[in-house]
Amino acid sequence: MQKISKQKSKLIAKLYKIGESSISIAKKLKIPVRTTITHLHYNKLRIRTQKEAVLLALKKNRLKVRLRQIPKKSKLLTEAKAYILGVLCGDGWIYYNNMSPKQTYQVGLDATDKDFVNKFSNCLYTVYGLNAKRTKRKKRNANWQIIFVSKICSKKVCDDLLSYGVFKTKIWRIPKVIFNSKSSIQCSFLKGFFDSEGSVSKNDKRITGTSSNFDGLSDVKKLLTMLNIDSKITSSKNTYYNLNITGRRSIETFLNLVSFSIKRKNKTLKALVKSYKFYMTLKRDVDKLVPKIKYFKASNHTYEEISKILNISIGTVWRRFNTPRDPTRLSP
Repeated sequence: MQKISKQKSKLIAKLYKIGESSISIAKKLKIPVRTTITHLHYNKLRIRTQKEAVLLALKKNRLKVRLRQIPKKSKLLTEAKAYILGVLCGDGWIYYNNMSPKQTYQVGLDATDKDFVNKFSNCLYTVYGLNAKRTKRKKRNANWQIIFVSKICSKKVCDDLLSYGVFKTKIWRIPKVIFNSKSSIQCSFLKGFFDSEGSVSKNDKRITGTSSNFDGLSDVKKLLTMLNIDSKITSSKNTYYNLNITGRRSIETFLNLVSFSIKRKNKTLKALVKSYKFYMTLKRDVDKLVPKIKYFKASNHTYEEISKILNISIGTVWRRFNTPRDPTRLSP
């Protein structure tokens, strides 16, 4: 270590107290950085953390934030961007704080489905040419699922996304430009939303989107109607609302146009559509199953059990035993 006078040692402490960094002090006094730090310890000064040092450097204009550039084409509304916007109306988030010194600009997603998070990350790269940071959140409880996280820190990305509206849980709305776009853009937006907030039940024969934002969910219903998909909003517990899609035609249309990026959800959706195999088919197709229906009924099976065994609707089974058959009728 280079030897220095007591006067210079005190000067090191003084400069550090008024906000100079160990590196800037070393340059001014023409001494090694190591010597500067040693004398800070000697003068019993606490060395700043890296975070504290960065914030101070920003405040003193010793450090300038370099904005991550994004391509000009990122301003266009594409299917990938529509998907991002749909996710932001659900599980996605934007942190935007331009108040110095703790400036934060982040867009991200955390979810238990890795394929969902990967889809979101890939869309961010497609639109903005930036690789999202992907991490896993450790489980605090053995029964909890692993959380996958994807985020990008970029003011320009946040500014571009926020130009479409505010994406907060209680007040988000579907951007007007989505309603005025072609159907592929609309479908991509809906895919992002339902990947976030959607579920599908084979037993209940419905697709459900859940949100605490009634107005936002009403926008989703309107967009579905434009795609010829019928839905209904019902209230739920804890001020949540459910948007339910039921009926074979609407569910099949949802599968063909929207579907899910999440494999487990899409698998259930396909199974649900397949379960409608004999629903609203010609009478002769159901007539072939009548002997089996009678056999299982005689064996004391319930209507629900028979419908599951034969993969037909409960209503079809019930009608075979409770209403007279019209020979001119084509549906079961």
